[in-house]
Amino acid sequence: MMFKTAPVNHEIVLINALIGIGNAFEETVAKLWTIRVFCPANSVHINDIHALGVVIAKRLRHRFETGKRTRVLCGGGQIVDLMDNSRIGCRAAASRQTKTNSKNYKYCFHSPPQIDCVSFTDRPLQTFGKWILRRMDRFDIVIIGAGAAGLMCGAVAGARGKSVLIVDHAKKAGEKIRISGGGRCNFTNLYTGPDNFISDNPHFCKSALARYTPDDFLEMMSAHELTWHEKNPERATGQLFCDQRAGAIINMLRSRCDIAGNQIRLQTTITGLCKTQNGFIITTSQGRLHCQSVVVACGGPSIPKMGASGFGYKIARQFGLGVVAPTPALVPFTLTDSFKKDLGQLAGISVRARVSNERAMFLDDILLTHRGLSGPAILQISSYWNPGEAIEIDLLPDLDLEENLRIARQTTPKSRPSRILSTVLPSRLADYFCRDMDDVRLADMSDKHIAWIGQNIHHWRIKP
Repeated sequence: MMFKTAPVNHEIVLINALIGIGNAFEETVAKLWTIRVFCPANSVHINDIHALGVVIAKRLRHRFETGKRTRVLCGGGQIVDLMDNSRIGCRAAASRQTKTNSKNYKYCFHSPPQIDCVSFTDRPLQTFGKWILRRMDRFDIVIIGAGAAGLMCGAVAGARGKSVLIVDHAKKAGEKIRISGGGRCNFTNLYTGPDNFISDNPHFCKSALARYTPDDFLEMMSAHELTWHEKNPERATGQLFCDQRAGAIINMLRSRCDIAGNQIRLQTTITGLCKTQNGFIITTSQGRLHCQSVVVACGGPSIPKMGASGFGYKIARQFGLGVVAPTPALVPFTLTDSFKKDLGQLAGISVRARVSNERAMFLDDILLTHRGLSGPAILQISSYWNPGEAIEIDLLPDLDLEENLRIARQTTPKSRPSRILSTVLPSRLADYFCRDMDDVRLADMSDKHIAWIGQNIHHWRIKP
């Protein structure tokens, strides 16, 4: 069988080989390796499977720091000894055995091949015997994850002249972008600063935000003729939303990737990643990839229904990187059944509130749902919450309710407390807090009763 490289591009030869260290194969637990031979263009002509096996043995010898005999069983059934490179026998690697006259072994090199990668597998011996000749895609950078971070990284790297491939297992790129901000994509905040981030290394946040500011992203949006608006500018929240909806942000990032010459491969699953002397080899459901650098931008396991997983943590641990134990963050709270039964009638109510615990406080909207609590303030406090802890909610952070009720007791003594409360809170919420006072008038309420209502409104404690 003749294997010849293409006139311009590189060719890759993948060989199934059994590696055994010991005096004989029977005395050791052999490993099935896939050996990748990178042959520069127009450099190698190989006429024989054993001849290539000898070359592989020579190139692999430096990888073994052992004085014991080490043998290679290549896919065609030939055994090559790494110690003296002699042919020590011929064994069938598949159902048939290959026999070749040793005098006909012919191979020549204009430049030597490189052994770039060796990967392990537990496939049985009978799966040997197949030569695989295929081209391996080569890139400067492979980015795992086609979300906001992956697309932005690819666009910038490509603009700097790097060849970039972005891979993702999803059917569409930027799926989390698509659902963010209720479909409007709250893409940045005018007042973003290092203090807004939870990190063991705050200096990284300072450096990153100094190098790329919200204004830089707005400039890019303007170049693509996208417009935006600030949510509740009277509150100076700084939250910016895209007027053209989230899909326009995705299209902008993909356009930047296209301009930079990036490739994007969706519905591609990563099954293996290994470091080599010349970069990385990534095994995917669509074939193998070789690159100089790998960017892991696949995010965390926040929304499993959308395909999110802990794959990024797995890669980090594989390469010995420190991993901070993941905890829920920016998530809504689910309440116990007893709370949900009481609050079910309040689902859909949204109010501005101050939400706090021992470590943090946020002033923003909260939303009562059928399952519990959500909204910006709840999502923020969730990053500082530990299971089993209670949170405190002030439903009227800008009002002294007790003072208002005492004044109302003097001016409208026949009014019910729920009526006064409904002037500053949604009526359903007012009725909920005054549910045991339907027949009570303000004139009949003592200061202690008024203080009790104020305590419940300003210090509403809930344990998710």
